[in-house]
Amino acid sequence: MTTLNVELPPPQARFVEEQVATGRSASDVVTEALRRYQEDMASGEEDTAFHIAHGEADYAAGRYNTYASKEERQASMDRLMAKARERWKARAASN
Repeated sequence: MTTLNVELPPPQARFVEEQVATGRSASDVVTEALRRYQEDMASGEEDTAFHIAHGEADYAAGRYNTYASKEERQASMDRLMAKARERWKARAASN
């Protein structure tokens, strides 16, 4: 294993210190955090590729919206963003 010295911002340093106080090693805490970060990054790349492919397929199949005005388009985007925020809050609450 490689040994690295890193500087952490105060909130992350406190978190590591709190975990160490419960009996975990600092190395284990940081290793677990990095593993989860790597999983999130990989998942994000897969999600992006998935959504691009589906968006292109929807466009090719004619599944898209047109708007008569900027206001109509903005209202539609506002509704979409509100739904996305609700889903994000639900996902955050379940974690």
